[in-house]
Amino acid sequence: MSRPYWYNNGVQWGGIVSWLLGCLAAFTFTDSSLWESPVDKALLGGGDISVFMGLGVGALSYWVYINFIQRTSLNESADQAVEQVTMEGEG
Repeated sequence: MSRPYWYNNGVQWGGIVSWLLGCLAAFTFTDSSLWESPVDKALLGGGDISVFMGLGVGALSYWVYINFIQRTSLNESADQAVEQVTMEGEG
């Protein structure tokens, strides 16, 4: 099934990739009793900004996906549909 709502069999890979990037950013800046990130320790001296980094990176990557990657793919699909209708009308 390839309708716009269903994306790729019900999975929107851009959203999943954005979420994973946000998780990676949050993990990189975590300072807790279970895990202390070397990056966080070196840059912030142990200040935990994982929530802000995870949210910011996830939101920014999803915004890039929606505004640049998905829009380009939708424009190409629309161009193909117009071309197909034009060819059917001529034949």
